[in-house]
Amino acid sequence: NKDLIKAMRHYDYTVNIKWVMAHYNTANHYLNINGKTAEATGGSEWVKYMHPKYQKRIFFPDLWTDNEIETWGTNL
Repeated sequence: NKDLIKAMRHYDYTVNIKWVMAHYNTANHYLNINGKTAEATGGSEWVKYMHPKYQKRIFFPDLWTDNEIETWGTNL
């Protein structure tokens, strides 16, 4: 069903890229002060940990091409 596949891809992209980037940008606003990155809760390397190009969290990988998965979170 093409409509279902489209909806699943939209959900995957919205949750795993758009929402994550909104969270990332908020964290960047508060934790990157005057070009100096502040430590996050628990001391994680949040800049790398949070960005979708490093997380590669994908709910439905079978619905994406190899190239889309390889470049996940990079064409923002």
